[in-house]
Amino acid sequence: MFRLNRDVRFAKNKDPYNYHLSGTLTRSGLKNEQGGFVYLRLDPTGGRLGAGYFGLTAKRMGPIRDLILTEPDRFKALVDHLAGYGLEFNTESSLTNMPRGYAEHAEHELAWALRMKNFFIGKPMKRNDWKGDASVERVVEFAKIATPVLDFGLVSVDRPKMSAI
Repeated sequence: MFRLNRDVRFAKNKDPYNYHLSGTLTRSGLKNEQGGFVYLRLDPTGGRLGAGYFGLTAKRMGPIRDLILTEPDRFKALVDHLAGYGLEFNTESSLTNMPRGYAEHAEHELAWALRMKNFFIGKPMKRNDWKGDASVERVVEFAKIATPVLDFGLVSVDRPKMSAI
C-alpha cells in the first residue's frame, strides 16, 4: 500500500497526503517489481483498477517495443483480447514523435503502440463496485484479464534489443 497520511505530530498542515487509498499486487509481493503489477485505487468517486508496466524508462520500454515489432500478431491478439472486455492500452501520455531508434517504423500499423511510454491498461470503478463481497472477485477477474499484458511485458525482458542483433 502507498502512504495515505503524513506524520502530523509536528506539522501545522494536518491534511492527508492523499484522499485516496492505493496499492499494488505483484508476482513477488515487492513494491518495485520488474514483472509488472496490478494497481488498485479507492477514492471518494470510486477509483480504478490498472495493470501493466508504468513509469518505464526508455531502456526498459525498448524490449517491449521490440517485441511488438517482432511479434505483431501476438500483440494484435492481445489488443483484441482486451477489446473483448472493453479495455485498451492507456495512450494518454504517449510520445508525439517516434522514440529514438524507431523512426523507420513511423508508418507501421502499430506505430501508436511504439509511441507508448507506459505499457498499461486501466478500468474506472464506481463507488458501488467496491461495496460487498463481490469487490474481491472483480479485482481477481480484472487480474486474470490483465495477465496476458503482464506476460507480454515479462517476456520482453528476456529478449535482446533488436539494434544489438
